[in-house]
Amino acid sequence: MIIWRMLVLNSDSHEESFDLLATTEERYQLKETDSIQFLVTLSDEKFNEVGEPIVLISDIPVEMEVMHLKDNERTFSSIAPLGNHLSRYFYNCFGESEICLSFSKEHKIHSAYTVNILARADNARLANEILCYITDNFEDAVAVCFSRSKISGGYSKDNSFQFSRLDIIEKALAYLSDALPIFIREHKYSWQPEMQFSERGQPIGPDSVYWVLSNLDRLSPASTEHANLIYNGRGYSLDILPKEGITNNHDVFENRVIHTFLHDVKSFLIELKDSFKISNSPLHDFSNNDFVRFDHTMQKYVQLALKHKSIQLDALLISVNRIQRTLSKFIPAKIIPGIQPKMTSYVSKHIHYRTAFNFIEQCHSAPAPTFEGKNVLLGLKNLSIVYEISSLLMLNELIKKCFTVETIEQSYRSYSKEKVFGGVRIERPYGEVNNYFLYRSDVYDIEMLYEPKIYPYSALSKAGDLVDTSDTRPHKIYGEHHFCPDFIIKINSKRWRKAITLVLDAKYKDAATIKRYDIDELTKQYLLNIHQVNENGRLGVSPIQLLLLLFAHDRSGTIVRTVAPRHCLTGTLPVLPQACAVLLKPSNMLLLDQQFRALVEIMGREYI
Repeated sequence: MIIWRMLVLNSDSHEESFDLLATTEERYQLKETDSIQFLVTLSDEKFNEVGEPIVLISDIPVEMEVMHLKDNERTFSSIAPLGNHLSRYFYNCFGESEICLSFSKEHKIHSAYTVNILARADNARLANEILCYITDNFEDAVAVCFSRSKISGGYSKDNSFQFSRLDIIEKALAYLSDALPIFIREHKYSWQPEMQFSERGQPIGPDSVYWVLSNLDRLSPASTEHANLIYNGRGYSLDILPKEGITNNHDVFENRVIHTFLHDVKSFLIELKDSFKISNSPLHDFSNNDFVRFDHTMQKYVQLALKHKSIQLDALLISVNRIQRTLSKFIPAKIIPGIQPKMTSYVSKHIHYRTAFNFIEQCHSAPAPTFEGKNVLLGLKNLSIVYEISSLLMLNELIKKCFTVETIEQSYRSYSKEKVFGGVRIERPYGEVNNYFLYRSDVYDIEMLYEPKIYPYSALSKAGDLVDTSDTRPHKIYGEHHFCPDFIIKINSKRWRKAITLVLDAKYKDAATIKRYDIDELTKQYLLNIHQVNENGRLGVSPIQLLLLLFAHDRSGTIVRTVAPRHCLTGTLPVLPQACAVLLKPSNMLLLDQQFRALVEIMGREYI
């Protein structure tokens, strides 16, 4: 026996209970400010069979605990009680969101339910501004749109969304296009007998003789001078006679694989492009609504993003057509549905065939995205993530402007406990954004790390590494404790005696919420519990001199201070280290600009 319920407490203190295992096509509609509690009840027999329940909102686990044991049953509850701000699991979310139930002893989703989340009108307005900024400033809008979302574009065969097949297709077509001259010059074929017909043919081979014997009814007597066939000393005439020869046959396995691949790629790209089409319904006017369906606000942005991706697909289709025309002219072969590449002796000896077959094999093995218009809108589900991405872009812009530096490196780093601080550089996974940036000028060297992971001191720690010194136990879901601020910026100047490190965290909140819930806790975490390994392998003075919280809403102010105004960065007697929070949004980047410029002035004055 399994019972899965969701308790909802709205802003009017009205409580409702929803059965998430009920067989109904109706979707529950929640407000982003609703307080939620999940309850899972199991019989002891079922608990022994499937284990503890695991509730996921998209791909984020909700921590559960045993609420009570009674009558051979046990009930698990999400740990945040109703009414607590931590139980607002859909805060700053919108649109459709999936809730999944699984169990610790099972390796599958037991049940899933999709709810509709209504966004606050002011969230919709601000998000519209942010999304427009992202669209204008980020080259691959689709990569931003689909990152971090479990159900953004459908499921691959391993239940994780990827664009990898499209990525491989792009590389394969680029290679085939460049290698066309090699394929034309050197390609697989077999020798094949061929009969050619003319009035003066020479039927001397077995096939041509057989053809003549099969067409004796077409013979007519003719004089010796007009005969083209002599039989038993008599002359006969045929309109045409066969002549046997040898010709190249390009319709062999290796060429069939390539032609079939191109045909399949073309069909895939056309289907993918068709799935990008979204209806142009009017945008929602949220001026008179407290809560709105945010999908309406997303529509304009999504269409811009998909238009960008459609242009890429058009370019790939043009490339496919050009390659097909060329190969059909010089290396014609049949299309065999379902044919699979295999390493024949010819392929293994010829690098251009071998490389092409490797791409084809990778493409067959890669998961394919399933795009439907309704699923595209599931890409950006959390306004906090939207704000993080826009903050990344705004920081990139401000760093180059304030420090007069140029981007030297943009790359992707993979983080784990077993890797050194700063991660290991790998090829950026499709759908993810770069998370390491290096800027340089004649004066400054600046590193910006996006979502770096800071682990406790270990044998891998080396001089210059940041380490987590907090007294925090490992988490049963997330593993060993580590810090993961949104941004770390390291600034080194040839004019300063020492470098400075900044920690920045982007919060889709207002000043009052930051002051009440965030700034004290994050000061304790980042200013007091992040230290740096020194040259002796020991921990010294923390390099973190500034904690900057960035927030999006200006309804309750534009700055939060932890020191007196005159001791702020822009004050008459500034101090370091310190923590503060400033407003940052596309229409107001001035405050952060002022913080950066004041910091440069302080460092130049104190550490020359």
